Amino acid sequence: MPNDWLIDGNLIADFVKVRGDRTSYGAFVKGVGPGNRFMRNAVFREHRLRGAPGRRVGLSFGGGGTVPEVRRNHRCIVEHERGTMESNLVMSCSDVGINVTRAAQTRVILNTVIDTAGVLVRFPECDAVAAGNRVDGTILAKDVAGLEDGRNQTSWLSLAYFGIHPVRRLFENPEALGLRCASGDVPFETRGGFEPDLCGAARSNVTTYGAFADFRRRLDHRTSIP
Repeated sequence: MPNDWLIDGNLIADFVKVRGDRTSYGAFVKGVGPGNRFMRNAVFREHRLRGAPGRRVGLSFGGGGTVPEVRRNHRCIVEHERGTMESNLVMSCSDVGINVTRAAQTRVILNTVIDTAGVLVRFPECDAVAAGNRVDGTILAKDVAGLEDGRNQTSWLSLAYFGIHPVRRLFENPEALGLRCASGDVPFETRGGFEPDLCGAARSNVTTYGAFADFRRRLDHRTSIP
């Protein structure tokens, strides 16, 4: 239940929960902890550990919820508030890449989400804005969640059933981390004020969708994969 933490520049991979509901999270914040930010993280379900059972979620505000005994002041109207997810790369999760559950005033901006079930915002306590994201899948609101869906690059869920992934096809070879844009990039106009992207490049008022403009730039050592 942290307050105002910056979770920045991490490589998160090989996270598996072998008991209970077998649903694991790369990272989450919940239990009424406000003002936390996930920035410039690289999240991979499987890197060295492959073939384990269960479901994996990338990044989450709210997680699977908090039991009353450990809630801050034993109150939990929302699981989180005033959170930001910006410039994260989330890949190869068997569940959603980004999850927002009972989290108010949440910003999900300029993330790249590939080979997951997309982005999910859930329950009426949610009040989320999603903009500038590049998602290989959908950005979906469920259970009366509030979602302001700005300009994002997404694809229809129905296409995935036929093995058609138009956003994934924007990249040269995503299965081998070939994440250079293969078909030319589309500018995303902003009001500025964003921090550098995942690869350390400054963002201007006209940037690109997703977590990075050019994945060929050398990543910080904390997010590089040996």
